[in-house]
Amino acid sequence: MRREEEYWKERAEENARRVFRYSQRRAELVTRWFKRAEREMREKILAFYRRYAEQERITLQQAKAALNDPRAQRLTLEEAQRLAEQYPEDPVVQKLLQTDYLRRAISREELLIQQLNLLASELYGEYAQELHKSLSEVFEEGYYRTIYDQQQYIGFGQNFDTLNTNQIEAAVTTAWQGKNYSERLWGDHRVSLARYLNRIVTTGMIQGSSGAQMTAQLQKAMGTGAYEARRLIRTECCQVSSRAAVLGYRQCGTEQYQFLATLDYQTSEICRGLDGQVFEVSEAVPGKNMPPMHPFCRSTTVPHRPDREFDKGTTRAARNGKGETYRVPADMTYQQWYDQYVKPDPEELLAEKMVQNGGQDAKQWEQYTSLLGRDAPESLDKFQRIKYTDPVRWEFMQLDYRRRNRLRKNPDLKLPGAKQATAVDQKFTHYLFNPESAKGWSKGAAIISRLGYTKDNWEELRSEILRKAPLYPATPKQKDQYGQKYEQKIVVDGLLGTPANMIIGWNKDNDGLRMITAYIAKVDD
Repeated sequence: MRREEEYWKERAEENARRVFRYSQRRAELVTRWFKRAEREMREKILAFYRRYAEQERITLQQAKAALNDPRAQRLTLEEAQRLAEQYPEDPVVQKLLQTDYLRRAISREELLIQQLNLLASELYGEYAQELHKSLSEVFEEGYYRTIYDQQQYIGFGQNFDTLNTNQIEAAVTTAWQGKNYSERLWGDHRVSLARYLNRIVTTGMIQGSSGAQMTAQLQKAMGTGAYEARRLIRTECCQVSSRAAVLGYRQCGTEQYQFLATLDYQTSEICRGLDGQVFEVSEAVPGKNMPPMHPFCRSTTVPHRPDREFDKGTTRAARNGKGETYRVPADMTYQQWYDQYVKPDPEELLAEKMVQNGGQDAKQWEQYTSLLGRDAPESLDKFQRIKYTDPVRWEFMQLDYRRRNRLRKNPDLKLPGAKQATAVDQKFTHYLFNPESAKGWSKGAAIISRLGYTKDNWEELRSEILRKAPLYPATPKQKDQYGQKYEQKIVVDGLLGTPANMIIGWNKDNDGLRMITAYIAKVDD
């Protein structure tokens, strides 16, 4: 016979994964709807610019001009009335009609704002219907599965109440932590997006933004809205799943439940602290002693019927930094697991840090990749390992980013003729890597030691210098009869894993741009 605690924890983990997969599919569907609405809004903005803008920009006077298209105004009013009837929870469209806003003469700018908001109303209406349906399904499925699991374990069935529509509706619409899903969706997220859309248009008109600039801001606003939607779906599905479990516990006479956190590094501090704690079913409150404890919560619960002798030797699942699953004693709490399996292991501590900072680091890696290109780490994992374990390489990567970013912000600092720059063989074979060169050999010896370039592979160094010439700002130096001198500071990764700050000297004359010196120097930014 399977041990009780192990049975319940395996069932709880599987049920939690089932709810997660379901909510993830629903979240992906709604995200696609946000993308579709964004495309429709983008078309409205671009059509507005095609009609009223001059050379891709529109003046405030043009935007504030009275609308001379009564048909467009009438159609917008009709659409607002339709949506107000279909989605009475939407405060934005309701306020629009209550203030009689569209019945007076309006400006071109005002019409655009309302058209965007009506598209948003349609989007949130579909989203609200889908979320209500999803929560109802999660609650109903979770209730019967909780009862089934308990009856499956004890080996016989018992009478239980079937759910009716009113019970499901009450569970789905009950507020927790002050609001229910509808109030969060319509009262918080929908209103927030309306403010974004209004601000995008009004600020864009005042600043004379182009259509491209305005649609870029729209993309950011809709991205935020889609993220909030995914968070709400995931969190609310967890919440109604917990309510279903509590109702199922009561039906089966279970008086206590145990809080079960996931044993990996994504688990929050609050869930880590609650792992293994036992609570009364009669006192269960989502957000207080029952999941979700926070947005995107992955914790769950299991029935608690203590029998230490019977449960001896049972296990629960844990995951290490590589994502590999292994078993630990079932009565081991998160803190005990952490102290025994994570804290003594530097690799696991690193993995924890990488997971916890994953979102922020991913954005930073994308920024570095967009600017550094092939010189950026090829994966987020490699980026994080450099950041957290290799302070020298991380310092040089940051230096590299700052320098290139300076050129991006100040294009006038580019090295003239950099793309056609040359570097003659003798600068390497007779100067840098020639032991008999009084001036060049000391520079070459430092390059050999730090970067691994020698007389046998100097062409690789030249290729790097010429490739990077257009990527960094340059400082003009003296000008003489031989031409205009420039100094350029670049970062060279080299062949030994020890990057260096190199100073490259250039001379620009009528024949073009050529390298005149190269050496390693201390970093002065």
